[in-house]
Amino acid sequence: MFNHADLEKKYNEAPQEIKNLLASQETIDKISNIGKKYTLQIDRVGKIEEIITLFSLSLVSEKEFLNSIYEVVDGNKQKANSLVDEINQTIFLPIRKKIMSETSEINNYQKITQKSQNESNRNDILSEIENPSPVEHPISIAQEKTEIKTKPTSGDEVAHDFIGEKLSTPVSLPSQKTVIQPEVKKSTPTVDPYREPIN
Repeated sequence: MFNHADLEKKYNEAPQEIKNLLASQETIDKISNIGKKYTLQIDRVGKIEEIITLFSLSLVSEKEFLNSIYEVVDGNKQKANSLVDEINQTIFLPIRKKIMSETSEINNYQKITQKSQNESNRNDILSEIENPSPVEHPISIAQEKTEIKTKPTSGDEVAHDFIGEKLSTPVSLPSQKTVIQPEVKKSTPTVDPYREPIN
């Protein structure tokens, strides 16, 4: 169904709450108790645990989850519906409540910190309006820069100037006419090695 790399990638991307709840002994005990309640064999309890894990990691859809539970109970529709309700109440509902409570705590914390930052910014702005700080403008006098051009004294500098001058001017070459004659290749008919003889 899924290879180990896909499962590991999805597990690593999952929120920490889901990882903790899937790996907790409490969840494993709940799944085991569900298996005992519905008199399921150990391999089927393992299948239910696998289905719950895949569904929690969003690797299977709700329809695939329901079909898998239906297969575990050998097509007994009433038992499958009852088993799905039991899984929802004992496994998924606590996970959902835990995630919702932690998410609301995080949102409350973010709102409080944002509100305190806004208030501190507001207080800073108000104090700056009431008591403006003096601004000093630095005075700068523009000075003229004069360059003194001197002739190069070393041989390298003279050569560099000479080469730079030659490279900066356009170069013209005398035009030459060349006659191009196309080569005529004599082609000899060859046998196509992929052609099948027609009899």
